[in-house]
Amino acid sequence: MPLPNGLPSNDELASMSEAEVRSQIDKFLGAQPADWRMMLVQIYRDELARRQQDSANATMLALTRQMRTMTGVILLLTIVNVVLFAWPS
Repeated sequence: MPLPNGLPSNDELASMSEAEVRSQIDKFLGAQPADWRMMLVQIYRDELARRQQDSANATMLALTRQMRTMTGVILLLTIVNVVLFAWPS
């Protein structure tokens, strides 16, 4: 539900698509310049930046999990290699 001033609430802003957010930015930038419009533009730009940061964080976490898995596999294979080939018989 929009706020009394007609602006979207925080939940609505988070649920808007990227195209809708960009459309709102263009709408406010296309109007007569005013300080309050520039603050609204900054709010929408901050939301876009937050979404991009969330995406980057998710990617980094996925890569971290892959690195942990690879490290475990390499450790296991190193132990198997030592047992099979380097351990004195």
